[in-house]
Amino acid sequence: MKKIFTALFATSAFLSISFAQTQRRVLVEEFTQASCPPCALYNPAFNAMLSANASKVCQIKYQTDWPGFDPMNQHNPAQVQTRVTYYSITGVPTGVVDGNYKKAGPAQISAANINTRWAMPSPMQVT
Repeated sequence: MKKIFTALFATSAFLSISFAQTQRRVLVEEFTQASCPPCALYNPAFNAMLSANASKVCQIKYQTDWPGFDPMNQHNPAQVQTRVTYYSITGVPTGVVDGNYKKAGPAQISAANINTRWAMPSPMQVT
């Protein structure tokens, strides 16, 4: 019994150490819209910042059906609405970093925010 406990403890200690050293990819979700003037103003700089950090981020863009018309929303409106509801998005453009670590307009999400999250080890590894 003592050997089994020791083997299980050593295995769990090894797994925690190996998982603790997995590099995080920062999830950045942005809610935007094709006919939204603030989106057109802020998205170019936001996209440039995300591109400059491409090795650190995984980005997903959601095209809402408001405040105007967005033809891209028509391809997948139900999934976009599900995410809008989940995050309680009330306006666009809005960015969400790592699922509510930070929720703000694109101008308030910086490379420093990305680097802060990227520096934290991931609790798991996906291969």
